[in-house]
Amino acid sequence: MKKGMTLIELLVSALILAIGITSLMYSFVVCNSIIMDNTHKVNATQIINLYFEGIQRRSSIEEVREFIGTSETTPMPISRYVGGGVEQNYWLEFDLGEVVTPDPDSDLVVVAARVSWDKEYVEANSNKELTMVMFTNEPNP
Repeated sequence: MKKGMTLIELLVSALILAIGITSLMYSFVVCNSIIMDNTHKVNATQIINLYFEGIQRRSSIEEVREFIGTSETTPMPISRYVGGGVEQNYWLEFDLGEVVTPDPDSDLVVVAARVSWDKEYVEANSNKELTMVMFTNEPNP
């Protein structure tokens, strides 16, 4: 009876071990991609919420337009830290619209904000974007 492993047994076990280690390493790459995508979504949500809170503090639509600046016509670049010593540019843009309401004493304004995190600004339909909408009242004097 021979003791030990043959060369073929050794090669098969090395192949099985290599397949297992490769799949484990690939799972780390996939998890890192998921974490980075979620980091971008959290940063985009924080950016939009920061501006929505500022919009809610304004008492007129003119003040809102002044607060958001030119981001209604051109995207505003905002830089945020994403980890590993890397900063990412986020592109913020707004769309303001009025809604007809039955109450003549107030005008309901729809504020849509879109943040994307492509390396270069993409005008629409990016798979790296987050859009949020809020409604705000502008009381008439």
